[in-house]
Amino acid sequence: MSKKHCSGAMCNVFNFSLLPIKPWIPTYIYGSRTYSLVGSSTPIPEIGGNKREGGYVKQRYGYYLNENSTGTLDFGYTQNLGVFLGFNHGFGLSEGNKLNIRTHYLERDDYEGAIEYQLDIGSRDNVVAEDDYVGSFFSGFTQKKLPSGRLTVLMQHREIIADSRVSFRPEIKFDVNEYNILDSGVLFTSSVGYARVEEETIEEEFNKANEKSLSGGLRKRLSFGDKWLDMEFFGIGDWYNTGEIWRRSFAKTKIGWDASFLKPIVSYTKKLSNTGETPFEYKRMYALSEDEVGLSLTQDLGWCEVGLLMDYMLMQKSFRNLDIITKINFHCWKAVVTYLVKQKEFTLGVEIY
Repeated sequence: MSKKHCSGAMCNVFNFSLLPIKPWIPTYIYGSRTYSLVGSSTPIPEIGGNKREGGYVKQRYGYYLNENSTGTLDFGYTQNLGVFLGFNHGFGLSEGNKLNIRTHYLERDDYEGAIEYQLDIGSRDNVVAEDDYVGSFFSGFTQKKLPSGRLTVLMQHREIIADSRVSFRPEIKFDVNEYNILDSGVLFTSSVGYARVEEETIEEEFNKANEKSLSGGLRKRLSFGDKWLDMEFFGIGDWYNTGEIWRRSFAKTKIGWDASFLKPIVSYTKKLSNTGETPFEYKRMYALSEDEVGLSLTQDLGWCEVGLLMDYMLMQKSFRNLDIITKINFHCWKAVVTYLVKQKEFTLGVEIY
């Protein structure tokens, strides 16, 4: 079967000379990282670690019912929370209209899961985005057009965000993706949302509040051959029924050189304002809050691809983000190593293509 650059192989075996057996793989979807209703699946387990789960091994077996109904069966083991079991299933209701249901059981931490509905409105021919964090590091990967607008309704129970268990009961959000104002090249982005939020921190503190959020920004790019300059202004506001308000605004300048070795992107972000606070640790843990400089480097060396992303806070003299990604290319697969230094998270996985 195939649809939208996606193809599926049925009744497979995984043949690797170092394994004494050949595991049976009922379904494998090529292109699932970008085009699947539920994201990537691979016959190779993912090895990783984070603060809450500790070290882990997780396997996601993809299955295919029809072109509008696919999913993964997930199982594994985590160092801190024990056995990991569950599933993730996506329904394509129509073009740009999808429903995702997922749930997982952890032996020493009960259940987590979510029901998420997304409705995309229109599309922007000049706006593309990677579907996953790793892919966004590298140029030349398959990308999808962003919709002009997206409505998201999310019911979430205790999924991990920035080390905390976070529940939305529900979250309703509408995003506008880089609208070109009067064809001037000035791109407008905005998001408005409402959520009833519950948080369990890794220190076992419990926070609960209703949140109204509004953000917006303007961005203009000037191109000079293979070099470019971005100028951006954006603001973020969160209002809580507890009386707390957190408002921030920033100006950002970014310079990139696409054809150069390492494809450097250098940025400087100036804080214009930062008032109030949020009651939620997961929101403030790695949030932009002060002046900072940023650097992104990526390079395809043929046998491997490497990427480095860093954001350095000038007042605190410390990194807000420091992420390292390496992809090692083999005959028809890639070993992917991701290390998020500040979050103390790493993953070792495989991409098959």
